[in-house]
Amino acid sequence: MVDKTPFETDCDEISDEKERTQCLENSLREQILNRIEKDYEYSGEMYVWFTVDKKGNVSDIATKGYPSAPEFEKDIHKAITELKLTKSTYQKRKVNVRCYTRVLPKVINPKK
Repeated sequence: MVDKTPFETDCDEISDEKERTQCLENSLREQILNRIEKDYEYSGEMYVWFTVDKKGNVSDIATKGYPSAPEFEKDIHKAITELKLTKSTYQKRKVNVRCYTRVLPKVINPKK
């Protein structure tokens, strides 16, 4: 697990790795959903992966929905590119980080 995540969280003080991973996933999910401007009715699961490189740039964004929801996936891509990301470190070295979360609400009601 990285020492410094590429996105802001309140998870740094959690020492248990499983609990910290869950906290990081929830924080990332929340940040993505807060950047989506439309309302969607979606009753499936959406999986999201992307990489943050050593410079804090995002790449390799991938989404997969069950069932498929192309418009929602497009808005997730856009939201990820709008995230305020920074460099990650592991043992004081800059590292690439692969981020993952899943979005599975029955109805998504993002901020207006």
